[in-house]
Order: sequence, then structure tokens, then C-alpha cells
Amino acid sequence: MEQLTAFLKKYKKWVITIAILIVAGFGAKTTYEYHQNNIISQMDVKFSGYNGEGTAEIKKKDKFLNDTALRIFKLNGVRTDIAKKIISSPSNFNYGSLSTSDQQKITQSFSELNSLKVKLSKSEHLKNGDKIDVYVKNNDPEHLPFRDGKKIVTVKGLKKAKTVSTQKIFDKLKIKAVGTDGKGSLSITGKNITTSSVFDGIEIAVKNNGSLSNGDSVKIKLPSSVFKDPNGKKVYAGSHTLNYKVTGLVDKSISNVSDVELAVSDMIDDYNDGNDDYTPNFVSLYLTHDEDYYIGGEDDTSSEHVTIDDEDDVKDDNTFTITAIYNMKSNDADLDDETVEAIIHDIKLKNNKLNIDSIDLSKSGEVTSVDNTRTIEHNLASDGLKLK
Repeated sequence: MEQLTAFLKKYKKWVITIAILIVAGFGAKTTYEYHQNNIISQMDVKFSGYNGEGTAEIKKKDKFLNDTALRIFKLNGVRTDIAKKIISSPSNFNYGSLSTSDQQKITQSFSELNSLKVKLSKSEHLKNGDKIDVYVKNNDPEHLPFRDGKKIVTVKGLKKAKTVSTQKIFDKLKIKAVGTDGKGSLSITGKNITTSSVFDGIEIAVKNNGSLSNGDSVKIKLPSSVFKDPNGKKVYAGSHTLNYKVTGLVDKSISNVSDVELAVSDMIDDYNDGNDDYTPNFVSLYLTHDEDYYIGGEDDTSSEHVTIDDEDDVKDDNTFTITAIYNMKSNDADLDDETVEAIIHDIKLKNNKLNIDSIDLSKSGEVTSVDNTRTIEHNLASDGLKLK
């Protein structure tokens, strides 16, 4: 003891210095391990995109995850060279070349790696100034030294979006009124209306659709989803509603109605074929719009909901049918009166004139007997335009 006391007195300065170095070294090691295990402090968040539609992700995420995985493999005694090969290409590594013991270590490492969760509270639709949480959760603290952690980061650096008028969206649509005056409907089409289009599946409520007249004003309101740029590059400003004035519906100003009358009169004469038993009496003449002008099915123009269709899927909407009703008065007491309708299909209208002169009545015309004049007229009046 006396010798030790003498030694300490003689070398007191050096002993104290060594003691300080030992304590400092232990503290440095502890601080290093604390930092290594407090992985939340090593994580930075990167923001990209446009203000309002920005995205967030862990900065250098792949390197961070690979370094963390390497630590877990090492903690389980997996050789560094093997661990790096597995991390670089886990699906292509030949696990069968390893010993049973090494395979167990790797299995344990994967299990522990899956127990470590790193996530952001929100990573999409961000704007500058938003606050998001970064979480680290260790669900296997018995085997992993990593500490749970949470920190709050502020979104910044997102680019400013370009302000665009909502009219730009409406300009992509072709809106027109089709049919006859008083029975008109809206047709709304666009280019490339596919499942990936913002217009796909949209139905627009149009008041009085199916009963529109020239001069009517209707409101076409598009949903908010149409005015969202998925990339966030654009911000749409302006009204989501377009006021549309109805024009272009066929009305009684058709210039060649008399030509149509002559055509149906000839059809009735051919039908009667010189039969003196009946005298034809004209009742009425109607023009109806062919509603079935959409490929793949009938278009319910009486509905107040209008879908936006691809313009390539729409047939000619300028096709009409002429229907003339005649009362065949019996000249024979033993015969009853008869009602017939003369129908001409595939009528087109151009420059306010029906193309009756170019129609082959043997192919597009027909005369049929009907049961009730009142019912027929009611249906025609509901759907079409009475020309006479």
C-alpha cells in the first residue's frame, strides 16, 4: 500500500490525465452509440413538386435503409460481404450456399428489419408551411437497439403553380344542342375521353334537358375534380359553371316542307295503288330527331343528366325521321276507316333544307297501318316538331 501511495504521489499528474482520457473515451463511445441508435436524428426529409400538390420523402432513403439493414445484419453476426450482397439484390442471392447457422441469422435479420417502421404522417398534396410528422417505431426492442422517435418538419421549397383560367377546361369540350325546337337536348363531347381522362364517368345535370328550345339558357357545372392538376403545375381560377345559350335546334323555318309533303303524298298514292275504296286525308306532318345516335346503345335524351362522350364514339347527330299521318276514309260502307303513317328515315338537314330529293324512298320509306291516330300524334308531339 505504501508503495502504491508513493507511486500515485510521484505520478499524480499522469494518473489524472489517463483517468480523464478513459472517462472521455467512454463518453464518446456512449454518445456515438446514442446517435447511431437514435436514427430519427439522422433522417432528413426532401420536398418536391408544386405548392398544393407537393410530395415528401426521406432524403437519400435508399442509402439510409441500406445502412440500417447492414447494421441489423452485423448485429446478428452476418458477415459484411454477405450482408452487402443480400442488400444489393435479395431476390438473386444464393441462400443455399450458406450454412444453416448463417441462414438462421439472415432470417432473423429480415424479421427484425420488418419490425422497424419509418413513416411520414403525410407525403402527398402538400403546400409550403404544412407541418408533417416523421416517425420511427421499433417493434422489437429486445433485439434491436434503435430508439423510437418522432420529429416535426415544415414543408418548404415547393414551386409555385401557374394560375390558369377554368375556361381552358371548358374549351376542351364541344357543347351543342341537338334535336328539334322545344324537344332539344345537349350533346357534350371531348377528345380522348378514356378511363384516364378527367372527364371519364362524369354526369352533368342539365335542367329541362330533352325539352330545350332555341334561346334557352342552361348552366353546365363541372365537378371540382376536373379542375385539379394531378401534377400540381396548374391552379385553376374562375367559375366551375358555364352559361350556355341554346341555338341550332331545328324549327319550323325549314324551307322545303312542301317538297316533303309531295314525297309522302306519292308514298300514300303508291300504298293505295288506285284503290277507290279509300280516300286519303292528310292529318299531320312531324319531324323527329333520331335519338339513337350514340355507338353502343340508345341515348336517353329525356334524362336531365348528360354524360361527356368521346367525340369519336358519336355518330352523326343530324339525322331525322319524317312521319306523316293520313286518315284513309272508307268509300265502302262495309269497310272501316283506316289510319296510316308514311315514314321516311335518314333525313338530313343542311342550310335549313331537308335532303328529301336525294332520298331513295324504296329503301328509306315505308307506309304502315296504325291503330289509333290520337296515340300516334301524342307520341310524335312529345318527341318531335310538327311541321304541318
